[in-house]
Amino acid sequence: MDNAKKIQTYQTDVKKLKTKLFPLNKFKDTAESNVNTLQQNIVNVFTDFNRKLKSLSSIKIDTDILKMKNMWIKQAIDMITSRKIETHDKMDMGNGFSIEISAGEEAKDSDNSIYVPTTISIYRSSDNYKYSKVINIYKVASDMTVKKIKATVGLNNDNYKMETLYPSTYKTMTEIPDLLDTSELTTMFNMFENCESLTTIPSDLNTSNVTTMSHMFMNCYNLKTFPNLNTSNVTNMNYMFNTVNQNNGRRNTVLTSLPTFNTSKVTNMASMLAGLTKLSSVPAFDTTNVTDMSYMLQDCSTLTTTPTFKTTNVTNINYMLEGCTSLTTVPTYDTSNVVEMDGMFKNCSKITTIPLLNTEKVETMQELFSGCASFTTLPSLVTTNVKSTHAMFQNCCNLKTIPLIKLSNNTDTSNMFEGCINFTTLPNLDTSNVTNMSYMFSGCSSLETIPILNTTKVNYMNGTFRNCKKLKAVPNLDFSNVQHASEIFSGCTAITSVPEFPNSNITEFSNAFNGCTSLTTISNLNLQNVENLSGLFANCTALKVVPKFITTRMETMDSMFENCTELTSSPDLYTTNTHFMRNVFKNCKKLTTVAKLNTTYVKNMDGMFQNCSSLASLSWEIDMTACESYKDMFSGCTALIGLKIKNAPRNFDASTAGLQASQYTIISYRD
Repeated sequence: MDNAKKIQTYQTDVKKLKTKLFPLNKFKDTAESNVNTLQQNIVNVFTDFNRKLKSLSSIKIDTDILKMKNMWIKQAIDMITSRKIETHDKMDMGNGFSIEISAGEEAKDSDNSIYVPTTISIYRSSDNYKYSKVINIYKVASDMTVKKIKATVGLNNDNYKMETLYPSTYKTMTEIPDLLDTSELTTMFNMFENCESLTTIPSDLNTSNVTTMSHMFMNCYNLKTFPNLNTSNVTNMNYMFNTVNQNNGRRNTVLTSLPTFNTSKVTNMASMLAGLTKLSSVPAFDTTNVTDMSYMLQDCSTLTTTPTFKTTNVTNINYMLEGCTSLTTVPTYDTSNVVEMDGMFKNCSKITTIPLLNTEKVETMQELFSGCASFTTLPSLVTTNVKSTHAMFQNCCNLKTIPLIKLSNNTDTSNMFEGCINFTTLPNLDTSNVTNMSYMFSGCSSLETIPILNTTKVNYMNGTFRNCKKLKAVPNLDFSNVQHASEIFSGCTAITSVPEFPNSNITEFSNAFNGCTSLTTISNLNLQNVENLSGLFANCTALKVVPKFITTRMETMDSMFENCTELTSSPDLYTTNTHFMRNVFKNCKKLTTVAKLNTTYVKNMDGMFQNCSSLASLSWEIDMTACESYKDMFSGCTALIGLKIKNAPRNFDASTAGLQASQYTIISYRD
């Protein structure tokens, strides 16, 4: 559209506005000339308003618009006299805004001021709801002064979230600046989410038709008080007050109490109150129809007790009480229909026991009692249908034993007893279907014996017995399907021998015996598929001899025998594919004989023989073809003489390698 047509269009709009908003017969006791002047002045203001709105590159309510709005309103007010204007109309200003001028009878406000019956309202328009957001309402007094009043914001299900209504201030505002008409809302999902500074909620919210309040006040970290809303039709309250933020660690530390909502229709309370760290008590909500209570009271760290909720229909109770660190007793819940019970009591560090629970339908008990540091006794649990007990008793450091647990359908017992430092005995466990035993007994430092375990199907045994410091013997285990066994006996300082590993399926075995300071005997090891054997026998200070074992694919043997202070000779190892030999014999002070190693492809030899003070010679040549680093390779090898090096780098530095000139001969340099 060219400028001429634009001007013509504006002139037409001006005529329509004059006729529509300010007909002459609506003004009493006013000369016609004055009325015409008033009409023209107001039209000029609105036209200018429209022009300025259209000139903005983008509409930002709390920045661009608010900076200019006061000027526009003042101009409009200056053109409005104290005459009674009996009209009420709206005008589309373009760019998503509208202006409304209304007039009626004079009235006294609460402060007894007499107002001219003239109100100017600025709206943000919406495709879904014509006047969905009132920016502000101004009343013009008889002396032409202006009073800003709260606007009543009409909301609908398409436009009701604070983030949308107040995009620049929703995170910083402490109260809602306008009156909210929520009578049409059936959902309040996310309505006040991330209003981080909000301290109060309007008490007059109409929630009579609302069915979901999911995430309604999520991340409202400063909410201090809360009104008793009408929740008679609400069915979903999950994450309603949740402030557990894993990214920044923030929680609500000021809300101490809540009213007793009508929750008779609610079916979902998952994470409802999670993160309310100062909540001193929980109302006795009606939970008759609730099926999901997972994470409901997570990190409510001030609670000392909870109501006896009716949980007959609950199927998911995962992590319900996690982090309730002040909780000392637990009521008897009906868990007859619960299927998921992961982490229900996790980190409830003050409870010493729990009442008998019906667990006949439960399928998962992962982390169920993890972190229950004061736990001393456990009632019998039916675990017939349980498929995973991962970390079930992790860090129950005062628990000494458990009743018999049936694990016949269990496939995952990883970390199950990890950190149970006072555990002394175990019942026989049916592990016939278990595939993952990683770290199952890790850190059970008082455990002296292990019952016979069926490991026929086990694939993962990483760290299974790690740091079982009093464990003296391990029963014969079937390792035929084990592939992952790094750290399996690491830190077992009392064992003197370990079972055979005759199978060739193992692919992870690094640090398997690291720190076994009493280990003297190594049985058959078939490690032909293992690429990383770093730290395999590190810190085995009693180990004198290691038999030959298969290492066909070994790429890394860093620290393999480091600190084996009694080792006198090394086994014959296949190292053709090995690239890293850092610290492999470091501090083996009694080492005198080293079987030939193929070092052709080794990139790093740092500390390889450091402090091997009894090593007098090597019967084979060190090949440095691929070596990139050799710092302290022979430092502390004071008895070493006659060393032969081939394919040395042109800039080979003997002092970097820790060698004296009399100790070595370079046979050849690299091309």
